[in-house]
Amino acid sequence: LKPGLSSFADSPREAADSLKPLLATAVSTVPKELQAHTPISLKATAGLRLLPGKKADDILDSVRALLKTYPFPMAGDAVEIMGGQQEGGFAWLT
Repeated sequence: LKPGLSSFADSPREAADSLKPLLATAVSTVPKELQAHTPISLKATAGLRLLPGKKADDILDSVRALLKTYPFPMAGDAVEIMGGQQEGGFAWLT
């Protein structure tokens, strides 16, 4: 997703709102009867990890609030910043 969430360091709400096109695709792709059984998560990368102070936490809180308005379930750790090793593993796969 471009721009990344860290681009909205001073506007957590805009960061969350930037995900709406992806979420609209999820809603239109996953059959309605399966949405309540299709977990959703967001794993942020280094850009968010590097933000100063609590800016990253504010963005993650806004993302959590937005995702709660959608029909997809979230686990307790559904929205978080990935560790460097986990991010490296995903980069290798993609």
